[in-house]
Amino acid sequence: MKLPHIHTLFTCMLLLTAHHSPAQTPTQPPADNGSLKVVKPPDAFKVEYNQVYKTINGQKLTFDFITPAKTTDKPAPLLIFIHGGGWRGGNKEAFYRHLFFDSVLPLMNKGMKVATINYRLAKKDGPTTVDSVTDCKDAVRYFAANAKRLAIDPQRFVLMGGSAGGHLTLMTALARDQQLEQKLPPLLAAVPFYPLCHFGDPLIMGETQYGKPGRFDIMLGGPLEENEELARQLSPIFLLHKNAPPLFILHGDADPVLPVLSARLFVDQAKNIGAKIKYLEVKNGNHGFRTADDPQLDGIIQQVSAYLEKQIYGKN
Repeated sequence: MKLPHIHTLFTCMLLLTAHHSPAQTPTQPPADNGSLKVVKPPDAFKVEYNQVYKTINGQKLTFDFITPAKTTDKPAPLLIFIHGGGWRGGNKEAFYRHLFFDSVLPLMNKGMKVATINYRLAKKDGPTTVDSVTDCKDAVRYFAANAKRLAIDPQRFVLMGGSAGGHLTLMTALARDQQLEQKLPPLLAAVPFYPLCHFGDPLIMGETQYGKPGRFDIMLGGPLEENEELARQLSPIFLLHKNAPPLFILHGDADPVLPVLSARLFVDQAKNIGAKIKYLEVKNGNHGFRTADDPQLDGIIQQVSAYLEKQIYGKN
């Protein structure tokens, strides 16, 4: 007998009440705006590459630690970046892309430090996305435990990530720590770029690339139909609560990879329960914002910088 899809009555109700137009794809894709071009940290910045925050089953999980030229005697705020790559690929070097690095650069020029992390990737008969979430949360714990040595302030941590990393950013910020002895420190904010908020729900995924059958099987450790409860546990929409850290979600209305509908429903739910949420939907924005009409790329970067400035330093 065919198992039901993982969407719930709650999700169906959200679908019926979400008064948004469907995602639209430009008839003629504009030229790549360079959002994901590689950038080099300024020479004045100190970058400690491939530091280890965790070793598990013989695998060393590493991070790059970026210290700006301007430092003070006071512990600095820390931004933790979580890369994307479809939960099965990618690496910490994704932070060195124009969209992400230059969104953070104004804050780094004020003294904020950055850690961009690796985590276990999902593999057949190996780690699953549950392990990826555990690693991301353990990284936050590592930085809190080593705050004095790293000269960072554990009360001023923010998270950022894109795509699968956006999903993991939300999971790190929202997933409960009930079975863990050491809870995460409070987070000032989380900024997920084009995340997935419904993990594998076929009703939400629609015609996007990750709506194809079997796309979530390796991340779940087995077929979606046999792991519906786990998929729900990996869905930030079901972990959202009123006291969640402030969130700034960005998504494009022409994203063919992960559905903008997922972000829209998440934002609607956040507003309904009174969670602190900011949302930017980019007109003709694709996955990675390599196309972006309104706002254009510079405007996106400026909005992210301004949001971080407000959350970290209390300035508009």
